[in-house]
Amino acid sequence: MKQFIVLCLMSLLIVRGNSKSLDKWFDGMQSDSHSWYGDMVDDTKRSIPQGCGGKKADVYLVIDTSDDVSSEQLQKQTDFAKELVTIFYMNQDTVRIGIISYGGKVAMVTEAGEYNKHHQIRDVIDIIPRIGGKRDNAGALNFLRNKVFTPSSVRPEVGHVVIMLTNGFSTNAKSTAMNAKLLRSKGVYVYTVSVGPTTDMSELESIASPPAQKFVFSHENPQLAESLIKLLHIKECDYQVSPPFEGETKICAANRPVDIVFGVEQLGLGTRHATDIISFVYEILGEFDSSTDINTAVIMSKSPNYVSLGKKVQKISDVRTKLASMIFPEMSHLLKKIRRTLVRSQKDTQKTAVVFIDNNMDLTKKTLIEAKRNKFMKIETYVIYIGEDYNKRELEMIANGADGENVLIIPSYADLLDSKEMILKAICRGMYMFCSSPISLYGLQT
Repeated sequence: MKQFIVLCLMSLLIVRGNSKSLDKWFDGMQSDSHSWYGDMVDDTKRSIPQGCGGKKADVYLVIDTSDDVSSEQLQKQTDFAKELVTIFYMNQDTVRIGIISYGGKVAMVTEAGEYNKHHQIRDVIDIIPRIGGKRDNAGALNFLRNKVFTPSSVRPEVGHVVIMLTNGFSTNAKSTAMNAKLLRSKGVYVYTVSVGPTTDMSELESIASPPAQKFVFSHENPQLAESLIKLLHIKECDYQVSPPFEGETKICAANRPVDIVFGVEQLGLGTRHATDIISFVYEILGEFDSSTDINTAVIMSKSPNYVSLGKKVQKISDVRTKLASMIFPEMSHLLKKIRRTLVRSQKDTQKTAVVFIDNNMDLTKKTLIEAKRNKFMKIETYVIYIGEDYNKRELEMIANGADGENVLIIPSYADLLDSKEMILKAICRGMYMFCSSPISLYGLQT
């Protein structure tokens, strides 16, 4: 495989000498003083072109070493990874490369920036530890999001890239897709490269950035391997890196009047989770530009009338009668309260609702009826579901928007704050608001 890649790339170099148009293409990619053919590594001639030297990026190679990866498959992965490394112009100020090994658990083999020589990274790949266990793609992606691509671990002002070598077939495909989406929402480009005789392409596509034809590859397909190398050049050169934000920057600003109501059904959610959501809404509101025409409200469900039970002991029959007549509010009551609040909005004002749901809440027939009434009143409704056990069809019946785009799934309450920018991006877009979120710096794909 390695020899084939080398031959393919040598063919490109030969063609380059005879093609003016290809010369222009390569010249157009060169953007700094580093020669495309210059700066030899370790005093040996490169088998792969230098790439766009000087372009800043933190790149992580993620290698699958779970139980069902054979020694032969692992060798193919490491050979491919070592060849891939030579694409980049490595330097503490330009491209830094990190290596991760995962199976049932995740191990940081070397952090980006720990080594800045190609031979050092190749040596690390040669002795990569086998983690073993059942493949946990979701865990690896969650590790990348929460432990790797953080302000303290990577340079926030540069491009961020993940190249994940795996055959898919994880323990939880749904969780994998969600964690991949959350990682991409941070502005990380994710490539997947299939390994092994059988591959779950649907899972690889759910992990990778869209479109699949540009971000999903097979290491056994020479043409795709060649395309991956060329695409990495292009993508690295295409990063539009903006300077860090100075001062306080609001993510969302309205370009027309907007009334937005957040609904929290605290009885169904429970006190602890309701408190988490209220804190989250507080953070969300801090990203709205108060100088623009945005008005907001937070509506909570009404508590049942405990006073009706009385303050003294009573006959059993009397207490049972009162208990039988007690009605606990549910999501339908909350949706009705939201509608009654928003119908008071002035004409030509965008009416938006954001409701939070988890698996402790029952979506009754009454709830779906109230949701339908809200849609009739042209209330743009977003559903934020927290958890992994959900019925998306039911959630789409509460929300509106095409293809479930107004349904946002957050894996757990621990992930809520990390999902703030993803949620803001969706809400701002739906409210026709200006979104200046830093998550769009790298041409975000979600």
